[in-house]
Amino acid sequence: QLYFVCVCNMKSTSVALTHKVGKHLDLSSMEKSEISKNLYGQIQWEEILRSGVFLQHRDHQLLEKSQVSLDVVIDNSTDSKELSSMLIKIAENCTSNLTVQQYAFTRIEEILGIGMDLSSADADAFGLKHAHLFTTDGIHLMDNCFVRALLSSDIYLQRSASLGFACLLTVCEGNIGSLINWILSK
Repeated sequence: QLYFVCVCNMKSTSVALTHKVGKHLDLSSMEKSEISKNLYGQIQWEEILRSGVFLQHRDHQLLEKSQVSLDVVIDNSTDSKELSSMLIKIAENCTSNLTVQQYAFTRIEEILGIGMDLSSADADAFGLKHAHLFTTDGIHLMDNCFVRALLSSDIYLQRSASLGFACLLTVCEGNIGSLINWILSK
């Protein structure tokens, strides 16, 4: 029920992104895979890699591999855990880079199958069965980055994080109070 409330509150919001070349993108009219592809291409990954703090070259290779074929990556238990942990790490560490935040939460939505036609042949690769990948122990959600993203002034980031957070909370334990308070504030 909480998931549907969140969808109703955020569905009508028009969201846009300005390309680094000044081109305006309407994210609300794009598929998640198209959004993540556009966002991925705008991120200065070399700068993040150079910092060497939390993202290594091997991690970036996995991100690139997931851009080519997300279903293959999440179908592999080792790669899927590494990718989901990396997305959480990225969301927790790149808090001042809106594009990186949007990318991380869009990819989480993709892994969970949010907004996808799950009747296709590839549908088995996606969905809530992957919720455990975003937990510390298979039960407790790593939710600090979701709670922080809800407080962003960016509508797309709020929408993406809230949908992923709500879906994950249907099968994982987490800070549901923060999500409820955020919904009530809208």
